[in-house]
Amino acid sequence: MDIKERAKIRLQLGLSHNESYVGDYRRFADELEAAGLTASRQALGVAIDLTGQGNAAFRRALDLL
Repeated sequence: MDIKERAKIRLQLGLSHNESYVGDYRRFADELEAAGLTASRQALGVAIDLTGQGNAAFRRALDLL
C-alpha cells in the first residue's frame, strides 16, 4: 500500500471519528444549557466549532490527495 492509499484511510478514519462525536457533543451541550451550566456549554461550543474546523482540514487534505 502506498502513502496516498494509507493517507486516504487515515484521514477518512479521523474524519469519521470526529463526525461521530459531534452530534453527541451537541446533545450534551444542550443538556448543559438546560441544567444552567452555561459557561461549560459555551466552552463545549468552542470545542464543537474547533472540531468542525478540524473536519474541514481533514476534507481538504483528502481532496488534495
